[in-house]
Amino acid sequence: MAGAGLRGGRYLAHNAASQVWCNDANTDITSLVRKNLDGINKGKYTVTAEDVHHLLGVSLPSQSTTFDVVDVDSFGSKDGNVLLFNALRCLRIPQRSSDDDNNNNNNNVLRGSLLYVTCTDGFAGSGRGPLRALSAYGCYTRLSPSCAETGLRMLAGAAIARANDLGLACRVVFTHYSPHGPVYRAMLHVSRRADYQRWRSRRDSEGAEGSSRSKTNQNMVDPSLGALDDYAFVGSCRACCGRLFQVPWSRLGHVTCPSCGSFGGGDGRHDAGVSVAGPLYVGPMHDLSVVRQMRGHSQMLGWDDERIAWSTKKPHGACSSLGELLERMEGEAHPLVGLGIFKVPDVTKTAGARTMPAIKRLLAALQDDGFVAERSHVDGTAFKTNASAEEVRSFVRMLEADA
Repeated sequence: MAGAGLRGGRYLAHNAASQVWCNDANTDITSLVRKNLDGINKGKYTVTAEDVHHLLGVSLPSQSTTFDVVDVDSFGSKDGNVLLFNALRCLRIPQRSSDDDNNNNNNNVLRGSLLYVTCTDGFAGSGRGPLRALSAYGCYTRLSPSCAETGLRMLAGAAIARANDLGLACRVVFTHYSPHGPVYRAMLHVSRRADYQRWRSRRDSEGAEGSSRSKTNQNMVDPSLGALDDYAFVGSCRACCGRLFQVPWSRLGHVTCPSCGSFGGGDGRHDAGVSVAGPLYVGPMHDLSVVRQMRGHSQMLGWDDERIAWSTKKPHGACSSLGELLERMEGEAHPLVGLGIFKVPDVTKTAGARTMPAIKRLLAALQDDGFVAERSHVDGTAFKTNASAEEVRSFVRMLEADA
């Protein structure tokens, strides 16, 4: 869905793309897209008005046309897996050469292309429509306080699974959630599966910054899964404010909360038990090294203070500027924060406190005591931490007593 062609125009204007192909099934806006791209006067472009499934699944493959970046800004979630599969087939995936095998420096570089995907089905992503998620993405979602993050993991996980079907591997570059749709987005780096496994093994053994095997999930990884080692299930414990935790494939049927010991049987809508969702992506929300590069680039261009334009009233505590968004994304990428979020109202209620602490004050208290605690971009009251639910509750009670 190209819309008015502004996204394609940005690729030409800011990314020095040599050629951009814009497609929207709505034939009424084709002339508008061309007019907007003409005004940029950079690079070459093609504008079409085909059904996206026919374009990606038939037209482009028949011409052997591939791209370094495929950006699918789709509406809803209908035929989600089919769309992902066809989009992956249109990527230009570099083949590994003998020079790469003989050059140690090249072994640190993962060659591939980028896939940027979107889902606007809030029922599927949030867990309110789990059968829609199962039909579109092969993932059964559950309602939980972390449902915004779960929707992002659903989308990324589906791309990872479809890439694996094609002998490819996906690495999450960053994800982004916007509540106004809601809109779930994921940027993924796609490479040959064998190259990815070689690169991943080397990066993890060296403890590289942003390595997706964090200390919190290293013991959950089954090496035999290869490119699917970040594709598993998650549990949500109602007794722990909906805190998410990873459930390896081998532990299905033996699910207990690692924090409080609650066992499986909950449906995600009641106060007892552990509900299970998946399979979905269970790795970091963003690549830490990439987000830091994005922050540096934004500062260099003077974009940090650019205000975020909300189509509706800005939610309380939501990001106001690009700099603030990237700062929160960097915090979410910390290798110790793990899965899921806490929301200040939820932990205040379950702690039995009468007053809700300011989120900045609560995070400062956790950090002063040695915990990692970072705000999340998906909700203004949400944060990620390596502290348990009971530890967070104790800080809420302590802050109330000190007030």
